[in-house]
Amino acid sequence: MKDDTAAAEKSKRTAGNGAGTGAGSGEGNGNGLDLWTRNGNQWLETVAQSNARLLSGTLELAEEVMAFSQRRVAADFETLKTLAACRNPSELAECQRAFAARASADYLDETRKLAARMAEVVARATASHAGTDAPKARAATQD
Repeated sequence: MKDDTAAAEKSKRTAGNGAGTGAGSGEGNGNGLDLWTRNGNQWLETVAQSNARLLSGTLELAEEVMAFSQRRVAADFETLKTLAACRNPSELAECQRAFAARASADYLDETRKLAARMAEVVARATASHAGTDAPKARAATQD
């Protein structure tokens, strides 16, 4: 009789929730729905935190790109004024050479800066919410 009562109670608990016997049901194997739900919730929380850090980092990168673009447009405008003031072909050639050298250096520096910042963003986004932190990754990208 006691076994029948225990079986009836178990039947009530599992009725209608998809739980039962067999692989993945949680009976005796430790991989049950409750474990999956706990792990799933933890996983979703980790993904949400990672996405928030990734979005924040992406906005930082966008701000950097916009600031660089503003600086380059200003420099390009100054070069146009300088080109307009050239009095002979040799001045024009020198102005163009200086512009190309300066623009190349600016773009190279910005590319390096963005690559380092992207590495920081990825490190922050993938850092465990309970473990490592971005400063360690940031230090590694600056070597």
